[in-house]
Amino acid sequence: MSEVTNEHQPATPLLLTMLVAASLVQIGGTLWLLMVELSLDRDRVVDDAYITYTYARHWAEGFGIRYNILDAGPTDGGSSFLHMAFAKEAIAAGFEPLTATKAMGLVLLGSLPFVLALGFWRVSRVPFAGCLFAGSLFLAVLALFPETVRHLNNGMETILFASLCASLCAWALHYSLRETPAGVIGLISGAALLAAVTLTRPEGMILAAGVIGAVSCARFAGGTFDTWRTEIRTFAILAVWLAAVAGTYLYWKISYFGDIFPNAYWVKSDNAIYGSGGPALPGFKDVTLSSILRWMPLVTAACVLLWVAGFGRRILAVAFVLAPFAVVHLAYLRAIHEVAGGFRYAFPLYTAALVALGFAFLMVWNRRRWTGTASVAAVAMVLVLIVVPHNTRLFKSAAKPVHWATGWVNYVTEATSHARAGLDLKDTGLGSEATVLLTAAGLIPYHSRMTTIDQIGLNNDTLSGKTAMSIAEVWDYIEGRNPDAIVSFLPPATPGVESPDADPAFAAPIVAQSLDHLNDLVKNWNREKLADSYWREMVWVRDNTEFGACYYHNYGWVLSVYVRKDSPHRDKLLDTLRNSKRSGCDEPGVAEDYINDPRLMASAAAAKPVVQ
Repeated sequence: MSEVTNEHQPATPLLLTMLVAASLVQIGGTLWLLMVELSLDRDRVVDDAYITYTYARHWAEGFGIRYNILDAGPTDGGSSFLHMAFAKEAIAAGFEPLTATKAMGLVLLGSLPFVLALGFWRVSRVPFAGCLFAGSLFLAVLALFPETVRHLNNGMETILFASLCASLCAWALHYSLRETPAGVIGLISGAALLAAVTLTRPEGMILAAGVIGAVSCARFAGGTFDTWRTEIRTFAILAVWLAAVAGTYLYWKISYFGDIFPNAYWVKSDNAIYGSGGPALPGFKDVTLSSILRWMPLVTAACVLLWVAGFGRRILAVAFVLAPFAVVHLAYLRAIHEVAGGFRYAFPLYTAALVALGFAFLMVWNRRRWTGTASVAAVAMVLVLIVVPHNTRLFKSAAKPVHWATGWVNYVTEATSHARAGLDLKDTGLGSEATVLLTAAGLIPYHSRMTTIDQIGLNNDTLSGKTAMSIAEVWDYIEGRNPDAIVSFLPPATPGVESPDADPAFAAPIVAQSLDHLNDLVKNWNREKLADSYWREMVWVRDNTEFGACYYHNYGWVLSVYVRKDSPHRDKLLDTLRNSKRSGCDEPGVAEDYINDPRLMASAAAAKPVVQ
């Protein structure tokens, strides 16, 4: 398989200098735009990110991968091992984990143009300056996608996985299309990327194996019998390496956690407590939309450009490389998509199609440098001015470029109800001495540092659904843990009423909405069992607690914190909550939506009287 040749005159020094300058300006400008967006949207915090940070902090403090420092054993409840390991090192070094994660994402995105340029350089025979320009265009187009800022801002592992997927695709294209076998540096870089992808997401292991197979097919399809012996040896080395990394990782998971499946699998896909029914293809909507809006346009554009560049006979090799990314994307059809906003699962995978588009641009540029460069640069400038989300805010931010580019650093939001509740519980100073029961297991446990019972079971082996339990047994377990406080969206049950059918509070709009419009996490659970659990929670709140504070959430929902009456920490909790300046839910619709107004459980001595 011969490499792409350049049949035209060498680029002039002036053109190369202009390309490098334009690339660096474009990379710097794109990163500034992303940083400004981080500042403008810094109050949009994803609760799940703080689950990882809680694990990472306990790991950094020497407690191992434990959700609660007093837990008897470790719990597999994080989203990504590599992301958790990074957060652990950042915390150990004294950095705020959300800031560190965002900074890591910016560094990874900023380095991608250079990584892609290195990957394309020898294959395309285009000067490195041209390859860098193509890489800078890749970053600019990626930044135009509204989901990019969303994932960069939320603190999850999505940007890390996306960067690794893009880098792995560039490596695979480089190796599939080059004339000679991979050298030592190529093998080492490929092995490192395969290992990193495997340790970042559960599906990374499948993707890594697929890439090895795809590159093998691409090489063998264009090679000769004389080169196959070298190729087989190369792929055998990579396959053995991947098997060793994956095997070691899985063995460690079994020996450390006792299971290769994380708690999220049992909660979402095979829940023995609430069941896991639902449609055969729960990810149909997300996968279909991402295919129509992202995959198909990017792949089609790449194929057209490759054909225009006279690269048609190599389209098959590019197709081989993209195949494993597309297969994993389609496999999400069978996955339960929880917190899948912004194509969270598909986003890292379609960066591979964007890499292929960047390579295709290089092939066209190689034929018509000046006209191609000028045209693409003009289009890129127009897109930046017109398509970038919130461009009005961005232009306004240009008056204070440094201020708005750094406004996200070490920022702790109080804009969400969970953040405010967590910070109030932190102010009690009780830490792990107190126990809190809740369902949103991120911000509140992270800020408060309290021992937490995760009612959903993402971070609780007993409640995860790995082992079958009746709802009565679930609540026997919860009550046996003696939670000092409970954080809930539900109202207390009506006094004297002992069945949900007779309780008007159970038919309250807020309860009905939560049961009739289940979120993506629990929509496949058995509705009757979930309703039974709701009712038991409402009764427990009525019989065992008193109102502490409430926090307006959104759409009429209120997050309430109740304190157990006989808790040894009752006075401390109530005093802190009732004197909080962060709490408050005086919206007139609360009583109507909840029927049993949670605020009426407050004692007459409450420092903040109920406002009707």
